[in-house]
Amino acid sequence: MMNLKSPLLVVLALLSWAPQTLAESTPPRPADPLAAFQRAMPELMSAVLRDRMVWGDLAVRHGWRVQQERLTGGCRILDATDRPLVKGDCSAALDAFSTMAPEYDAADRSPLVILVHGYNGARHDLMPLARHLTGLGFRAETVALPTFLAGVDDQAQRLNAVVATMGGSGPVMFVAHSMGGLVVRRALADKPQWMARRGTSGAVFIGTPFGGSALARIAADLGVAPLGGPAVRDLLPLAAEVPPSPPVRWCVIAGGNGGEGWNPLVPGDDDGMIAVDETRLADGEDRILIHAMHVGLLRHPTTLAAVARFARGGFCSGAKAS
Repeated sequence: MMNLKSPLLVVLALLSWAPQTLAESTPPRPADPLAAFQRAMPELMSAVLRDRMVWGDLAVRHGWRVQQERLTGGCRILDATDRPLVKGDCSAALDAFSTMAPEYDAADRSPLVILVHGYNGARHDLMPLARHLTGLGFRAETVALPTFLAGVDDQAQRLNAVVATMGGSGPVMFVAHSMGGLVVRRALADKPQWMARRGTSGAVFIGTPFGGSALARIAADLGVAPLGGPAVRDLLPLAAEVPPSPPVRWCVIAGGNGGEGWNPLVPGDDDGMIAVDETRLADGEDRILIHAMHVGLLRHPTTLAAVARFARGGFCSGAKAS
């Protein structure tokens, strides 16, 4: 009898991308410049979805951040506990941030790990990894990008601008999930000024579709890709072009079940969203396959151990892949 992937697992895979419930239930004050817009937002566009889709960081330091809402242009300052302190004009918010957020010691040469989420993801998805790295003595910052309203090129420019606001002078290491890996690869290829000043110690790509996404192709064939925003076109499979390698050492972490995968719409082994083959950058690269689904990769003990090993200068796989 034909061995088919379970439709139930497909549903679970799709649900794994559903926004997580975050505490932000306080209604906007009437005096808030964003209040009129927020009241007019459809019920679906809750505070949680706005955090995932349209809020993006302009500056980050010690967990504090200035964020801009892409739809209105308004800004806010969040402290390290995500408590909003200032809302309004972005220039005023950035000025206030420069004095309110704790400073890094300019002479601090310790490595900085920057974690970048994927399409329709949120920086909160990366907190288990960030806390794990912090507990091991690393400095870690998460970055929020407006993945629903910007393509990979625009997000890469935003990422480089945010990294430039981070203090210290030690090398940067990236940990990127899903489409966030495409953003990081493009950001590094742009050879930003911060890179010449502090350098990089590598990048870990988790479930990144370097070869494009079969699900994005299906959405395009059905004519619904535009509903997913400009980033969806950057997820379309490449016809023949070989994905360029990052200009730094890197490793790839892919998810699957070692067989036919979780999702019948994705060819071969997959994590419910991305095929194992779609994550490949080069033959012989440092890579591991973990028995996990797309978002579950971020919390898997093997991922935590591999990222820590890489951050200490080793290989995700424990030894150089042959």
